[in-house]
Amino acid sequence: MCAEQKRYEIRDTRYEIRDTRYEILLRNGAEKVKKSAKYRGAILMSVS
Repeated sequence: MCAEQKRYEIRDTRYEIRDTRYEILLRNGAEKVKKSAKYRGAILMSVS
């Protein structure tokens, strides 16, 4: 019982770390897109 609970807690923290990492990546990506939107707007339009 206790081991199972601990295993789930570790899994939850791992997902939390992954989520925060994705948030940081999305934030940095959004800033990069804002900065370089002028230079490669056509490329972004064709990609999305």
